[in-house]
Amino acid sequence: MIGELCCKRSVIKLMDILHNNSSEELRILAALSLYKSGDSRGSYAIKQSIKFDESDSVHRLCEKFYRSYLQQENKDQIEIVVN
Repeated sequence: MIGELCCKRSVIKLMDILHNNSSEELRILAALSLYKSGDSRGSYAIKQSIKFDESDSVHRLCEKFYRSYLQQENKDQIEIVVN
């Protein structure tokens, strides 16, 4: 997936798909790719989709992706403090 390659140029396109594509499946795939990229812009886009996407499926999965992102961020911060 594009998100696993962490290509910064793809983040903008994935955000566009997440916010504007009519297909729920493509919006979910875009959100997953943004989550896997670890890019903060993508995480913000996922957070916005939790609030504004009309689809319950997209909303629910974006919430899971964003929650997982926050847990990983907290884990990284704890490791920095401990080390």
